[in-house]
Amino acid sequence: MKPFCITIIPTRKCNLRCEYCSIRNDNFPNELNWKEWARYIKELVKKNPSIQFVCLLGGDISVWGEKLVSFSKRMKEIFWNFTTNGVLLNDEKKLKKLRKEMDSISLSLDSLKPKEDVWERLKSQTTIKLLPLLNKLGFRDLHCTITIDKTNLEELPDLVKFLTKNKTWAEITPVIFGKNKNYDYAASFDVLKKRLFTKKDIPKIKKIMLKMVEMKKEGYLIHNTDNYLLNWSKYVVKQQWKCGYPINLVFDADGSARLCLHVKGKRVVKHNIKDFNFDDFLKDWYKDFKELCKGCYWNCQYEPKYIYEKTKDLKDIKDYFNHKVKYAEKHIKEIK
Repeated sequence: MKPFCITIIPTRKCNLRCEYCSIRNDNFPNELNWKEWARYIKELVKKNPSIQFVCLLGGDISVWGEKLVSFSKRMKEIFWNFTTNGVLLNDEKKLKKLRKEMDSISLSLDSLKPKEDVWERLKSQTTIKLLPLLNKLGFRDLHCTITIDKTNLEELPDLVKFLTKNKTWAEITPVIFGKNKNYDYAASFDVLKKRLFTKKDIPKIKKIMLKMVEMKKEGYLIHNTDNYLLNWSKYVVKQQWKCGYPINLVFDADGSARLCLHVKGKRVVKHNIKDFNFDDFLKDWYKDFKELCKGCYWNCQYEPKYIYEKTKDLKDIKDYFNHKVKYAEKHIKEIK
C-alpha cells in the first residue's frame, strides 16, 4: 500500500484559541509560504502518483487570505479539501472564489447550543450561519467535524439532523488528549479532564453510537464507517487505537513530516516535503510509531483508508465524491 492522502498544516497561525487544541503558534519558525507549498505539493504528487487527496488544515489556513487556495487550480487531478473554522470567510466574494478552487470544504460544529468556551461557541455559531450560504453558492461536498466529549454526546443526533438538513456530511470524532510531549496537537489530559469520557460513560456511548448507525441506514449523512462508530465504546476512554500505517502523510508548517496529525515524531521530522522519499520516511515512521505512539481514536488514518478502499472499483477519487453527492441529494429528499 502506498500513501493515498496528504494532510498539510500550511500554517500554525489561527484566529481562534479552542480549549482542546494546542497546535496554534503565531511564531512557528520557518513556515513555508504559499508559493513554496504549491511547488512542493506538486513535486510530491508527481513522485508519488498514488496520492489523490490533499487536505489543507492548520492552524487555520484562512488567515492566508486571498492566496489560500490559488495554487489548487494548477493540479486538477487531485481532490482538494479545505478545512477551516470559517470565521474569516465572511463575504460572498471570498466564498465564490473558494468554490471555484476547492472540491470540498470542512467546517466544525460541536453544538447547536451556546458552548462554555467562547472560541468553540464562535466556531459553531459561524458554521450554523455559514452552511445555508455555502449551499446557496453551490458547494457540492460539505463536511463538518463534530468533536464529541461528555458535554455534547447526547446532542449528537440533533447535530447530525441539522447537518443533513443543510446537505452536509458529519465527521464524528472524540476530543483527543495529549499523552506526552510528543502529542503536540491536542491539549493535555489535565486541561481536558472534565470533558473526557470515563468507564461510567460507556453504556451511554454504546447507545448513542448504535443510534448513529441506525441514522446512517435511514439516509442521514454520516461519513464515518459503522465499524468506527461501534468501536467508540472500546477505544474512546483510553484512546488506545493504533493505525499501523501512514496511508495519510502529514506535513507540518515548515514542511517537516510528522508521525501523524497528533504526534510530531522524533526521526520522521528529518524528512521534509522539499525532498521527500517515501521509502526512507517509512523506515523511520515505523521506528517512531513503535516508540512514540500511545494511541488515539482520531480518524486521520481511519477515514483515508476507508475512502481508499471505496475508490478501488471506481475511476478515481473524484468519481467517489460524485457518488457521494448523488447519494446525499437522493437521501435528503427521502428524509424530508
